Amino acid sequence: MQVVATPKDANLYKSFNELRPEYVVSICGTIQKRPDNMKNKDLPNGDVEMEATGVTVYSESLTPPFALDVP
Repeated sequence: MQVVATPKDANLYKSFNELRPEYVVSICGTIQKRPDNMKNKDLPNGDVEMEATGVTVYSESLTPPFALDVP
């Protein structure tokens, strides 16, 4: 699911910019419809997104020596 953090909450926005794919996190927020021009028809949930209201980092990790997003 697409998660959106906007600059209107400066601390939350800063936290999201510091997240890395290998971190273990929990994100709270509100599910909302995406704008028509931003919908992703290739994903089952491509017409909704979560607007984040909070994030908790449970575990940070160093970047592994291999890509996490390559099948």
